[in-house]
Amino acid sequence: MKRRNFIIKSSIAAGAIVIPSIYFTWKNGIKLPLHLTYIFERYTIINIGEDYLKCFPDENNEDELFDLLMERGFSIDKKIKEDYEHDRIAVLDGWVLSITEGRQCALFSLTRTY
Repeated sequence: MKRRNFIIKSSIAAGAIVIPSIYFTWKNGIKLPLHLTYIFERYTIINIGEDYLKCFPDENNEDELFDLLMERGFSIDKKIKEDYEHDRIAVLDGWVLSITEGRQCALFSLTRTY
């Protein structure tokens, strides 16, 4: 095999392995409300997510929540900050959280594995 063909085929094979793993890691990173994990335990995040789904039953769908979290292309941190600036907040399980944080908790509660 020629060196050029080897390099091209090796690059394609590496991309076929790396790109799906990056997407999987990125998508799972959206599901977990990272900042809330510093102050809440897992079961509290799940309770908040379940409370969010009771308050917003039309968003009780994994794909719908993911799309809502990804709309406007902002980073999650920027969306959370914007939610607080525009008073897009909800009281969930006794905590005042941004809608984006509530959606992340809801997505986490829908996709949790025991």
